[in-house]
Amino acid sequence: MPNLLAWQAATDWKTSPISLPANIEGFEMIAGPAPDPSWTGSPMVAYLGPSGERRIWYDGVMCQQMGSYASMFVLLHEIAHHTLLHTAQPIVPTLLLSAAQQSMGREAQADNVACREAVRFFPLEAPEVLDAIYKYWAAAQGSGGSSHPSDAQRAVNVYQQWQSYLSTARCDILVHNDPLTPRDAIVKLLGVLQVNPVLVDPLIHQAELTGSLRLNYDGNGYFYGQVVAFIREVIMDARKHGYPLMIDFAMR
Repeated sequence: MPNLLAWQAATDWKTSPISLPANIEGFEMIAGPAPDPSWTGSPMVAYLGPSGERRIWYDGVMCQQMGSYASMFVLLHEIAHHTLLHTAQPIVPTLLLSAAQQSMGREAQADNVACREAVRFFPLEAPEVLDAIYKYWAAAQGSGGSSHPSDAQRAVNVYQQWQSYLSTARCDILVHNDPLTPRDAIVKLLGVLQVNPVLVDPLIHQAELTGSLRLNYDGNGYFYGQVVAFIREVIMDARKHGYPLMIDFAMR
């Protein structure tokens, strides 16, 4: 999984020169001049090395200009090209689909996977990641040429995908116990999450014994869109009061 905090530190335009990880979960990050001149003007491109290495070339200046959230989406998009085997299967025009149509289809597919992975990898930060790439494309208004959908179309697609995840994705909530967290804060949290009052004390006892508890609404999990804003607010409130309240999502 890409490390968002490390990525944010690496793409902080206050630091120079940019320094990104050389390897992310088996994907080699390649900086410097574009290996193929036709890539100039792209922030990143996924490709295979001479021995099949899964590589992602990136333009550090463009990553800085886009910012860490938008460029993280692009990274997830390029990783998707590898995992979908787009880089291993050259486009071959057919009677039914031209090379341009196939390329645009692959780009849309990689965008869809990147949206899903943003939520899966970074459920707390996904709103910023998807909002950043939406605003970037909405402002850029590039045509996309013969290989990519237009920026306007990609912005619309990302927005629609995000709204779909908000209404359909389900998750469990993990609450990690810390002795410095007031007990009444956990009680309040469980109450807002509609946990049966009879179960509150046993759940807190479980957290104290095991270090964490897993909340699972009616056995089916919570709708991600219903709890993401609340969980973010809970974390900010805990920070404001100076006590730790560690909460994670377990996406289904």
